[in-house]
Amino acid sequence: KHTIFASIFAIDDKLIGKMMQQDECVNDVTNEGGMYPGSSVLKIEASSDVWYDATDDGMQGVTAPNDYDAIDDMDTISDGRMSRDGQVDRNAHTQDQVSGQALATLAPAATVQKFTNLTTRTLSPREINLLEKGPTFAFSQRINSHTIQNVEVGLERVAFAIRWQEEIEQQNKNKLHGNPSNVAQAQNTTLRPRFSDTGTKQAPQAHPVTEHALKKLKQKVMGLFSHHKSVSKPNHTKDDISTLTDMRDDDNSVVKRSDKCKGLVLMDKSEYVKKTATTVKDYQPVDKNPTKKLDDLTSDLITETLGGKLPDKVLHALKPNESRTAELYGLPKTHKLDIPMRPIVSACGDPIDKLSWLVERIITQLLIFVPAHLSNTYDYLEHLKTRFPSVLPAGAIVFTVDVNNLYGNIPTAEAIEATIAMLRTHSSKVDLYGLTIPDVKKLLEHCLDNNYVRFGTKYYKQTKGIAMGSRIAPPLAILFMNAVETRMLAADTPQPILYLRYIDDIFGIWTHGSQRLDEYISSLTIF
Repeated sequence: KHTIFASIFAIDDKLIGKMMQQDECVNDVTNEGGMYPGSSVLKIEASSDVWYDATDDGMQGVTAPNDYDAIDDMDTISDGRMSRDGQVDRNAHTQDQVSGQALATLAPAATVQKFTNLTTRTLSPREINLLEKGPTFAFSQRINSHTIQNVEVGLERVAFAIRWQEEIEQQNKNKLHGNPSNVAQAQNTTLRPRFSDTGTKQAPQAHPVTEHALKKLKQKVMGLFSHHKSVSKPNHTKDDISTLTDMRDDDNSVVKRSDKCKGLVLMDKSEYVKKTATTVKDYQPVDKNPTKKLDDLTSDLITETLGGKLPDKVLHALKPNESRTAELYGLPKTHKLDIPMRPIVSACGDPIDKLSWLVERIITQLLIFVPAHLSNTYDYLEHLKTRFPSVLPAGAIVFTVDVNNLYGNIPTAEAIEATIAMLRTHSSKVDLYGLTIPDVKKLLEHCLDNNYVRFGTKYYKQTKGIAMGSRIAPPLAILFMNAVETRMLAADTPQPILYLRYIDDIFGIWTHGSQRLDEYISSLTIF
């Protein structure tokens, strides 16, 4: 669906209106207000003293403390995250008895500022009008043969991916002999890496039901385009186009998406470079582009470690081919004091990107063995509903904490050891695709010891932490945190009655009083 709507979303307001009337799946893509199980897509309002439970049955008021002020700086629950960035907000503690259903469907309203000007210059009305359209705005375009061809290509790509996914899942299911828990019987299950520079054959036909659904989808979408007559006005003016061109040619300023993509931010280029450069101050400078050398090292490692264990076609697909250098950029955190930058590494197509894909496929299987791990919002809701179907215990305190700069602070050696220890414990339930655990460790070390980035015209090697943007960063961070919290939760001290975590964001329910909670939060730093 994302591929389809990436092609058609900005074409015509009237066409979008038609599609929203005819197919509710567009709500899944636009995600206005967040999606919840059993609920429509709703915009949810909240005041300072009431949380609203938005369900299909209507708005039901749920009382909350008047001094609750944590709404503004929580992340959207639809991301499966509730971030506090730092320490627990004492005002976020509540001893009210809130029903599990109500707590599970809370969605605080957020006022999204679509544009922030961090420069000293005064913008023209045309510039303000353009930037206030926000990061999701796109110029509409006329529907012509080229547009229709692009949409059809997008539909075929969706069908291609769905057919291959169904084929691979069926092959793996057959090899498991109907017992998905016995992964040891499924070693060397289908492993088909598909990258932009490695060709692949046509996908086999899917199940007749799937093929029928794909056919109907294509007929429906192409029919809308073929019979649509564009009569509505474009969503932009000639001034918008000329303003965009002028801003793009301005070498003294940059426009960036804000962190969490809540709006656009205009910054002086010098300030952007200065703030983002603080990320590389602890990196090791590199004299010249390391990409070619790393290409060769990675290819040799794949041959030595994976040769004879994976099919030749897979080995060929995993080897880097005319790689690009990973690039560092920053996203301004407009919700933070002094607006620091969140460093992101664009590692797509770098020398270890493909190898990271294989490692990620292996270690992600371990996440189901992490008790506190939350995979998404629905997982979080299910935990709450299962554990507290009616009300929370009397005097319960709900708290959230997050780990400061988790990716950047992870000691890579400890993260590798935590991951390998989990692999040894659950080796009978993890598909290693014919590799050994020492093989996986060697691949992990190579991926984490060779994080090179380019910022501007200079090259650096990251010597501490994991690059945000690497394929293996999220699962590795989750497994490292599991090792930490396993020791923490085993301590002979009062513990939360519910402890859940989405990567670095911790959600807990406490029943030992606010003073002991303060002590508990303070004690977390020793781990």
